[in-house]
Amino acid sequence: MTRTAPQAPPRDSGAGRPPGLPVGVQLRYAAGSVSYTVLERLLTMWLAFYYLDPSSPAHIPLSASAFFGLLWIGRLVDAVTDPTLAALSDRARVALGRRRIFMACSGLPMCLLGALLFFPPTASTATISIYLAALISLFWAAFTAYAVAYLALMSELATDHRTRVNLATLKAAGTMGGLVLVFVLSPQLVGALGFRTMVALVAGAALIAAYVPVLGVDEPRWAANRPSTLQLMRSIRLTLADAPFTRYLVAFLLFWLGFNVVTSGVPFYVRNLIGMPEAAVTHLMVATFGAALLAFFGVNRLCLSIGLWRSFLACMLLFALVLPLIYTLDLPATAEGRLWLAVVVMGLAGVPVAGLLVIPDAIVSRLARAAAQRHGDGQEAMYFGVQGFCLKLTFGLSGSLMGLLFDLFGKGGGAAGNLGLKLTGPVAAVLVAVGMLVFWRFPGGAQELLNEAE
Repeated sequence: MTRTAPQAPPRDSGAGRPPGLPVGVQLRYAAGSVSYTVLERLLTMWLAFYYLDPSSPAHIPLSASAFFGLLWIGRLVDAVTDPTLAALSDRARVALGRRRIFMACSGLPMCLLGALLFFPPTASTATISIYLAALISLFWAAFTAYAVAYLALMSELATDHRTRVNLATLKAAGTMGGLVLVFVLSPQLVGALGFRTMVALVAGAALIAAYVPVLGVDEPRWAANRPSTLQLMRSIRLTLADAPFTRYLVAFLLFWLGFNVVTSGVPFYVRNLIGMPEAAVTHLMVATFGAALLAFFGVNRLCLSIGLWRSFLACMLLFALVLPLIYTLDLPATAEGRLWLAVVVMGLAGVPVAGLLVIPDAIVSRLARAAAQRHGDGQEAMYFGVQGFCLKLTFGLSGSLMGLLFDLFGKGGGAAGNLGLKLTGPVAAVLVAVGMLVFWRFPGGAQELLNEAE
């Protein structure tokens, strides 16, 4: 059944708002990205190592493929909730704001469940496996409720190209803060205080960050809201029928898949290719995210000067060229030499990572607003919900891909060798290169749309 277009689109609730978006509002909004980034990366970086490495206090006798299969259960269950929660947020009419109400209700469960994944019961492997599958499903549902509403709010706060790029850059800086907390500080906390204390401190920081935009951004005043009247399936169909969005989505997922494979492998690189303790992860992460932080301003200028499409292509190309160097990390004769090589490689990778953190949000924000203008319905959350649905499957796929490489060719520290671990870099590079080719064929008219000031 087709929906009859309204005679006139609903008026934005933000119509008549003060011009521009104050820097203070932008900063308070950006703080929210710290929260879900911390939790997402905490699980991506440490969960597999926590349960699979024989030296870990929570080691369980499961193969890598079986463990990542457990995580797939959570991803598959939660993937269904992404478009559902997105549609509910798009249709909500709440005085607090249709985005803030979801963020307020999901922030605490998201942080608590993320922490509890590192506190399994003292029980059999089967019981722990059930515990993990159940909690990971609940965690990702709470994560989705927060992240989808948060990202949709960006589309409504930024209504011109410059503000959109600047807000995406500030949000990426918040994301960088979360990445630094996990990748740089958490290894030091593990060494000094142990895994569980580290998890409690990091989850506590995520909880504080989650409520900064809830309390600090007046959504009814600053957001150009246009509540949707679309039912769930109709909204999904309209989103997937947006050809520029679907082409971008394929490229983005392949880019992120390559990134996720490599970041999940960092603790293994340090232990099994470089031959140093986990605390050395800090050196690699400082190189990566230090370079990304320095590159933020350049990415911002690049997007404003040559546009989002060309900038995203350039970042994918550089990433695809750097990642194969991971195969060479064990070539130097000494551990110090291998560490220096890894620092250089991960530093080079940090430049395109800056683009991955900045550009996609600006692209989806613009495409979602254009769709709202075409259809007369504010379905911004659905765009991010569909992306989140696919991204969660991608996270599961990256784990399964790593598990397959490890089981077939080895991850080091045993008789199987480390070829599977070394191959993560070249395999990730191929994935990113395919994504670049897909995005290269982005429709010309949509390229111009990404740079319009509205």
